[in-house]
This record gives sequence, structure tokens and C-alpha cells, in this order.
Amino acid sequence: MNRKTTIAALCAAALGIAVALSACGGSKSASDGALSPAMELESGQKTAGGAPLAAADAAGASAGENAPGLAPSDTNTFDRKIIQDTSLDLQVEDVSKAYDDVERIALTAGGFVLDSSVAANQEQPQANLTIRVPTVQYQKVVDDLRGLAVKVENETSQAQDVTQEYTDLQARLRSAQALEATYLGLLDRAETIDDILKIQSYLTPVRLEIEQIQGQMNVVDNLSSLATISVSLSTEPPAPPASSDSHPDPLAAAGNGWEASLLFLSAVGAGLFAAATFLWWLAPILVVAGIGFLVRFRMVRKSSDAK
Repeated sequence: MNRKTTIAALCAAALGIAVALSACGGSKSASDGALSPAMELESGQKTAGGAPLAAADAAGASAGENAPGLAPSDTNTFDRKIIQDTSLDLQVEDVSKAYDDVERIALTAGGFVLDSSVAANQEQPQANLTIRVPTVQYQKVVDDLRGLAVKVENETSQAQDVTQEYTDLQARLRSAQALEATYLGLLDRAETIDDILKIQSYLTPVRLEIEQIQGQMNVVDNLSSLATISVSLSTEPPAPPASSDSHPDPLAAAGNGWEASLLFLSAVGAGLFAAATFLWWLAPILVVAGIGFLVRFRMVRKSSDAK
């Protein structure tokens, strides 16, 4: 069997492996990409007498099984992937001390403070922290945080199960890695520059897909391995000031009454002055009416005296 015959046989094997793995793992884009280079190489390199199909399949399968970093086919070997997110609103006696305690609890559990902020308000100081702790320490950390509070004003928790998504990513990764290994095997056996360029043109997107899948898996691993806890710290709101006058004071009451009477007289005087200013045009009418009334009164009186 010459070199060209071997490459053609491996191309056919790569096509079969890509179709089978894409059906199992859902990596349709990578398997479709395998069809063109395999068929192009097979059409461009005519075999002399052909090669046994079993030998080609064994060579392709061996390349796929020996792919670097290839995960085992059993997807049930990992724990469930749960993303835990919790929020706590705590009322504490001393915000500054509680702030330090939250940091200590996070570090003791093997976690860290993701971000924090402090509001320096003298009447009611507040602080907010976001910590990340290992999920195995999550419940203990939450209990320790509750222990810092005089009162737990609010607590919310949300858990998201991403096990199925992680399983799909694993299957896609296995398929892409097996396809990459097959392409690398073809690349090692390519004889011409044209064959090398064709194989590399389809190997590059497969390599990119592997890196993208691994990045997504790393994100899920990070989120599921560390729980996120948001903590809000505040003191009890200040009570309204109590009245200092427990017993009535007669002098103070008299003084308040006098001031109130002056305010009332001032208001009445201001009202009368405003009315007089507004009704100035009535003064001439009233004067004329008064004079007429006096004249009429005198005439009536003289008439009664004459009788």
C-alpha cells in the first residue's frame, strides 16, 4: 500500500468518525466541516487497488481515541453542576465590626471578597459586600453570616442546575477533539502543499471550536464551584427623639398663649388694612350717603316741629 492510498483510506475513515461523533455529541458544524476536505483529498488522490475498509477504520478510530485531552465517554463521572446565588440583608449593632467579620468568614472558608462598598452615614451607616466561597462551605458560611445579625431583614436564594448544559459541552468537546486528532493524522501523511493547505483550512475552525467549548466549560466550573453571596449591613434606624416636657409648665403655657394672641391680632390687623386698602373707592360713596342722610333727617325733624 503506497502513501496516497493510505491517505485516501484515512480520509474515508475521518468522514465516518466525524458523522458518528457528531450524531452522539451534537457537534454538527465540526462534522460538516470534515466532509469537504476528506472528499476533496479522496477525489484528488486515486487509489491503486483500494485499501481494506477495516484497516482504515481502525487507523481512524485509533487517532480519535488517542486525541490529547479526550474525555471518557461516560458523562456521569462528575457531580451535578449547581450555580448558587444568595442575598442577605442583615441588621447589626456595629457595621464596621460586622464588615470585618464578613471578610474573615469568607477567607476562613477558602473564599474571597469580590467587591465591597461602605456608606459613611453617621445616623445609619451601611456596607455592602459580595463574597465567593466554595460550595462545600456554602451552608456553614450562610449560618455564620446570620449569626452576625441582630435581625435578618431579608434573605433570598436562587440555585440553577446546569448539569445538562455541561454534559452537552462535554459531548461536543469529545467530538471536536476526535475530529482534530483525525485531521492531524491526515496532516502528517499529506504529501503535497495543496493537501496540507486544504487540511489546515478545516483544522483551524475545529481548533477554535475546541477552545470556545473549553472556555464555556471553565465558566460553568467556576460558577458552580464557588457560591456567590451578597451581604448588606446596616444598623437599626434611629428612633424619633422623645419629648423632654414630661409635665406641663404654666409659665411656658402662658407665654405660648400670649405669643399666639399677638399673632392673631397681627393677622386681624393685616386683614383689616388689606380690606381698607382694597375698598378705598367706597369712602366717597359713604361720605355722600352720610351727608344725604343728615340732610334728610333735619328736614324730617323741621317738618315735625312745624306741625
